[in-house]
Amino acid sequence: MVMTCVFALQNPAAAQADAGSGQATPAQGLRPLSELRGTLEEFGLSYQLGLTGLIQSASETAADRDTLASYSFDFLGAWTLIDNGDTAGGLGWLVEGGRPLGSDRDSDLSADVGVGQGLNDDLDSTDVALTELWWSQSFADQTLVVSFGRLDQTVYFDANAVANDETSGFLATPLVNSVGVAFPENGLGVNVTWTPTSGTHYVSAGLANANADGGESTFDDLGGGDLFAAVELGWTPTFQGELAGNYRLLGWSSRAQGGPDGQGISLSADQQVGHGVTAFGRYSVGDQNVLDFDRAASGGLGLTGFNGRDDDLLGVAVGWARAAGGAGEETLGELFYRYTVNDAVSVTPHLQWVDSLAGDEAVIVGLRIQATY
Repeated sequence: MVMTCVFALQNPAAAQADAGSGQATPAQGLRPLSELRGTLEEFGLSYQLGLTGLIQSASETAADRDTLASYSFDFLGAWTLIDNGDTAGGLGWLVEGGRPLGSDRDSDLSADVGVGQGLNDDLDSTDVALTELWWSQSFADQTLVVSFGRLDQTVYFDANAVANDETSGFLATPLVNSVGVAFPENGLGVNVTWTPTSGTHYVSAGLANANADGGESTFDDLGGGDLFAAVELGWTPTFQGELAGNYRLLGWSSRAQGGPDGQGISLSADQQVGHGVTAFGRYSVGDQNVLDFDRAASGGLGLTGFNGRDDDLLGVAVGWARAAGGAGEETLGELFYRYTVNDAVSVTPHLQWVDSLAGDEAVIVGLRIQATY
């Protein structure tokens, strides 16, 4: 899961991924909690709680099961402990979990439909786990940020303003992050991001355990020879004074001691092309030794501001991927509309269409409800 909050210590590259879920203002009945939040923020402590429920049903499956309901929850926080203007440092964490409802299965409908890329990126099938725990430290007037600990590499690389958060945007895995990058599970890692004072470009580099177990609250090490390494160059221009864009070039390498090695490159871009309209795209090429899909491309649009509803979001996108070694192709499309009920609750109907590796077509309809505080 990728869920971002805007904290003082957040990586500038990660901040671009915020799809607009934001921090919610609690309802009147939660006023004591609101007062607690304000008190904690005075001590540099920020947090966000989230609960997501989802039901999906497929028109065609290879099994008897064609409907699946699931839930997920997360508790994301950051505590700024050092802040003297030029430098700042603090602790961050993410506790999350989720399961299918009324089922003992550990996967979404992808296997039933015959899709290899994933239809529900929110389903982790983990009861409760400390999936991220990190310290971030900034230097040089906060232009240089170093983060280390149990990290999610997709927070620092392959971000996207529209297609990067399965709890509030696109749900299918290839529309959250590229399936053409061998991202490891959350585990021990380090990231360094430099953003010059001009603010129009950045460089981010990281190392991580290539074989971490993301579903366990454990700390592994980087000394076993299983390493994922990545470098991303980013350009963040603004055209015509108001049309913001983000362009990213990622190079990565994955090496396993006694196992396969591989590398690849990936492009990710999003650009505002008009008021409330953002276009995005990704393209990745990688080594078939470490990837299920060695070629991947996706693109689409995000639109806001319908009837003055700036917090609503309409998204439409198509993703394509080639199985490793040219063993077939798969295409997936998704359409959703996130309706913001209030500051804390949103309701999102989804429509997905897939043309699987086996050549079978299916339509999947879904409904997601998310509550945040």
